[in-house]
This record gives sequence, structure tokens and C-alpha cells, in this order.
Amino acid sequence: MLYKFKSKATADLIMLGEGAETVLALVGKKGQSKGIIEVEEMEAAINSLELAIQNNTDGPTKVQQSSAEHSTDKELDPVTLHQRVIPFIKMLQECQKSNHVIVWGV
Repeated sequence: MLYKFKSKATADLIMLGEGAETVLALVGKKGQSKGIIEVEEMEAAINSLELAIQNNTDGPTKVQQSSAEHSTDKELDPVTLHQRVIPFIKMLQECQKSNHVIVWGV
């Protein structure tokens, strides 16, 4: 599943299911296929994501190609938590400055 995060303050941010679900869980929106992050929630969301990066000691998260999409189970380059959340943090910061919400699944 793809998640498309939208705001009037930034370009759309598109994330694959697993990465988006990780980010949403970290900002307290776990299990929401559609939703909104209000401006008032953004500071706490930014802090939560930054703390998660600091506390991440597991190193990179390895991503496997789906056998349905490809004929082999070749391992891809690892994607770190830091790489997953930095674009979202930047979006949150810009939206907070511009006083615009972020929505997805609508």
C-alpha cells in the first residue's frame, strides 16, 4: 500500500506501506489508513521522531523484494529509520511554520 501525505505548505510525500506505518506509529497515528495531523500535534510528532532516531540502535532495517513483484528474493540496500523519517520531519516543520495540516488517505 502507498501512503500519500498532503499539505498546502509542501509537495506531497509518498511512502510505501511499511515505512509509512512505522512513521505513523511513532507519531501516535498507528493503524490509520487515513487521517490528519493538526498543527498543534506537530511539535510532539517532531520530538517523537527525533527521539526515535536517537534511540535507534538496531541499525539499518533490511527490506526484501516481494516475490510477487520480482522473480528473485534479492536483498536490497538497507533503509535506516533515519532515512525513513527525515523527509517526514521536514514536512512537519514546514507545515508547522506555515500553519497547515497534513492529511493522508483522503
